[in-house]
Amino acid sequence: MVKHYEILYYLLVLIILITGCNNAGHEERSLLVYCGAGMKNPVSEIVRDYEKESGMQINLVYGGSEMIFAKIEFEKTGDIFMPGSELYLNHAIEKKYIHSHEPVAMHIPVIMVTKGNPKKIHSINDLSENNISLSLGKKNACAICNLVPEILSKAGIYKKVYDNAVITTRSNVNELAVDVLLGEADATIVWYSNALAYVKQGKAEIIEIDDDLNIKKTVPVAVLNMSENIENAVRFKDYIVSRKDIWERYGYKMMD
Repeated sequence: MVKHYEILYYLLVLIILITGCNNAGHEERSLLVYCGAGMKNPVSEIVRDYEKESGMQINLVYGGSEMIFAKIEFEKTGDIFMPGSELYLNHAIEKKYIHSHEPVAMHIPVIMVTKGNPKKIHSINDLSENNISLSLGKKNACAICNLVPEILSKAGIYKKVYDNAVITTRSNVNELAVDVLLGEADATIVWYSNALAYVKQGKAEIIEIDDDLNIKKTVPVAVLNMSENIENAVRFKDYIVSRKDIWERYGYKMMD
């Protein structure tokens, strides 16, 4: 005859098994994605579509590329890594964090000013004028923050521009754009895709940087080796690359 404590024991084992299966199923249906802050608009739309189509839950962490890379290093968790340029992908490859990766689109730096261009900025050389104040971001904080000094050096105006800069502490591209919109600075250098969003809202204008001075960057998407759900992570990586319609709508130039 089965005793009461034996019945309780078997019930407890059954509950543990059922709970364990449910938790495993939940984990298999979710992914953790680290994404550069400048790509929030296209990525959030891609995520909405993918969640509807796949039933997968996508948990997003946005931030400057330096910040999200540091978070991966510290926590050793995550499934997808999308920094603003290949610089941070290469860091992750060196650390052996990457399972696989692909290029998605091109990031193109531009000068952004408020609607009406009150300081009459027409080229990158105008940024060195004494009456121009700039928001240029904190070095090593994000992909565009790292790139700006290189572009200004190519133009031969690095020292003059940084002498005029009013803000060099921002940590991501969105903060740079907001400084201009709020009148904290006359201009900034951001990605074309970020500036375009404010142009469409009638709040900003774009001044292109000459091709011989500009430095374009590739946006990569990578699957992390520490992922506990590699197959689903690879599927989502492929989906991100396939949604060229969304990337182009937000002003990204697709890979040739």
